[in-house]
Amino acid sequence: MTDDATAFWDEEHRDKVALGRLTIDAIEPDGTCDAFSFLPANVADGVAGPTDDPIFAIRSPAYVVSFTRRVAP
Repeated sequence: MTDDATAFWDEEHRDKVALGRLTIDAIEPDGTCDAFSFLPANVADGVAGPTDDPIFAIRSPAYVVSFTRRVAP
């Protein structure tokens, strides 16, 4: 369940599920990753975030507000 950020996952109901395998074939040039303005929803092609998680959905807009406030004079 990813649609309720307040739900507690106790050990009895916490399942481990293999979702796939991550393979790194090469390192991208520095220009492809901008750590200065990190946005958590900017993911690599083929990777998707949880579509029903309201916290994940609001993180990028919240990061933009935070970033704007940090760089403002």
